[in-house]
Amino acid sequence: MKALRILACCLIAGVTASGGVVRGIVLEQASGRPMARTQMRLVPVPKGGNPGRPFALRTGLDGQNTFLSVPDGLYILTASRSHYFPASY
Repeated sequence: MKALRILACCLIAGVTASGGVVRGIVLEQASGRPMARTQMRLVPVPKGGNPGRPFALRTGLDGQNTFLSVPDGLYILTASRSHYFPASY
């Protein structure tokens, strides 16, 4: 099995009522090449008994991903793809 590497930046410049933006790119650990169609999940860490709403998407052909309207809070970001170990941060 190969390893994935997630590079993610949290860009919350002027949080609005609709939330912030989380952008990143998924790269193969060994080669550094972008990984297309990787499954991404952004799952909130529960607080105060409210589990929150998870987000899911697939990366584009360039390995990039963008989660829009993300509410303020702590999240676990996971990338998974067939034949690769999943990576979580």
